[in-house]
Amino acid sequence: MRIYFDNLDEKYLSGMKHFLAYHGIESGRGELSVHIRKTDENIYRILKNGNNVTLEVNDLGYVFRAVTILKEKIAEENFCFEEKRYFKTCGAMFDGSQSNSIMNIQSCKKMLIILAGMGFNMMMLYCEDCYTIDGEPYWGNMRPRYSKEDFRELDDFAYSLGIEMIPCIQTLGHLTQAIKKYPYKEIADTDSVLMVGCEKVYELIDKLISQVSLCFRSRRIHVGLDEAWDLGLGNYLKNNGYKPQSELMTQHVKKVCEITDKYHLKPMMWSDMFFRAKSKTRDYYDYSVNFSAEDRVSVPDNMSLVYWDYYHFDTEEYDKMLNIHKKLSDKIIFAGCARSTFTFGSHHDKTLATMNPALSVCKKEGVSEVIATVWGDDQRESSTFAILPGLQLFAEHMYSLEPDEETLSRRFKSCVNADYAAFCDISLFDCIPEYNGKNLNNSSVSRVCMWQDILLGLFDKDLRNTDFSQHYEKLTEKMANYSKKYVEFKTLFEFYAQLAKVLKVKAYLGIRITAAYKNNNREELKLIRDEVLPKLQNDIKKLREAHRKYYFEEYKPIGWEILDIRYGGAIMRVDTAIFRLESYLSGKCDKLDELEEERLSMSGCDEVKEALTYRTICSASSL
Repeated sequence: MRIYFDNLDEKYLSGMKHFLAYHGIESGRGELSVHIRKTDENIYRILKNGNNVTLEVNDLGYVFRAVTILKEKIAEENFCFEEKRYFKTCGAMFDGSQSNSIMNIQSCKKMLIILAGMGFNMMMLYCEDCYTIDGEPYWGNMRPRYSKEDFRELDDFAYSLGIEMIPCIQTLGHLTQAIKKYPYKEIADTDSVLMVGCEKVYELIDKLISQVSLCFRSRRIHVGLDEAWDLGLGNYLKNNGYKPQSELMTQHVKKVCEITDKYHLKPMMWSDMFFRAKSKTRDYYDYSVNFSAEDRVSVPDNMSLVYWDYYHFDTEEYDKMLNIHKKLSDKIIFAGCARSTFTFGSHHDKTLATMNPALSVCKKEGVSEVIATVWGDDQRESSTFAILPGLQLFAEHMYSLEPDEETLSRRFKSCVNADYAAFCDISLFDCIPEYNGKNLNNSSVSRVCMWQDILLGLFDKDLRNTDFSQHYEKLTEKMANYSKKYVEFKTLFEFYAQLAKVLKVKAYLGIRITAAYKNNNREELKLIRDEVLPKLQNDIKKLREAHRKYYFEEYKPIGWEILDIRYGGAIMRVDTAIFRLESYLSGKCDKLDELEEERLSMSGCDEVKEALTYRTICSASSL
């Protein structure tokens, strides 16, 4: 395919060059000639007459989505394609701080190209302390972080693709990694929350906001302010006595807005603390909360509230929450989720089950801006790109009332240059039909099978003696085939193929060892000691290498050390399992205490039912 734009806005020229290169499209006169006509309508049209194409748009950035649509319909001689935009803004936010893994510059650019083709027009990089600040050498020190030059380069690239980049930081809570360092301990209320009312706090926040905002064209900024669970209950309480959290939040939000006003910025914040302060149970999703006119006044006029909700399945619940938000402010932004937390893979079925009703309600209620958040809590082990099917869902909701799976699949192929089904298959690491169906509980099966100890088997009871070997064997073959088929994602699928190979053996091995021990099957124990465990140990080493290769392609290097430690632990525990079985089989010890322990259900219902942290999985003792 060869394409020529006769009047493309100059600001998109460099972005279009990179965009076309990603899609394997040549630039210049030849197959298609495209003319862009600006209109005031909210209907976007692509009219093709032979080799001539006219785009009728009210947003010139739509041209990138239009190219991916032309890829789908290139064989058609003449057509008129129309679609309406249901949201003013459809954005994606990528977490780097909670996951300890931030996309490097090349990965961010690759993601921006894909987002532009889907039709996104906004992107955020969520940063707690993962960015540099002049005069604050400890801020983000030894953490994966972006420099000012990084931010400016990415903002330039995003701008050339019609995407607004908005800085996304924290100015109250979620700052554990930053304020545990000595310069900030004196201004900390608790382990993760800054001290409201402290002048040094606002001097720091002024630095954060002023310096970060200068790196971006956008005059908008996300200032966080969520989940400050113990606000006012630490050093603040000791120094000042008790004050209701609602009053502290009002005081702090006002001060933060004074700073954003100073730099002519339009702030937004997560909305949950307003709800928690009013709820008798401190719950965010408390439908009994009722905001008064006084509460409404406490939200500064220039502040937008981001209603985040990743969990509900019914339109009724989203509808209730949105209408409660409207009592607090007219400026409501919705943030949903493309799910890939606490997993090696993704949780796409839950993304579909929660976000389809959420985005439908947003359209009905007139919400004009939506964000797909991508979190990576407790050290992301998955690929950020594993959530691309979820991002496609958000994009198609922007241009369709009720997008179906066929639409998602077709559009994904055009935007990503890979099959939708291949990326959906990444969710099969946690989704095992005969065990947990579509895994709408978001349970961490892949994490449990990978990180739990072979001898201790904390979750063996919850795995219900299920042998997942056939499931992971099929997944090994699928991932290996995808690694050969999709050049752009070769190392990603090589990593997943090796992961499936390890899980094929490790998922059931602890149960197998325990059963052989209980049945006094010494031949089975010898086989495991001499053949199975040494091979598994070698395969985990290969997995670590495959994961490391992929990680260093996608992320900045700092942060990998955590996964090195986890893999090191897994490899050494296999080594100890060999040692312990040898001790038992040789008669050096007459029993194995680890295998004498009763296997109890960790969930209480004989099922891995939820998202689990690494430290919960690997040992019953504290690390």
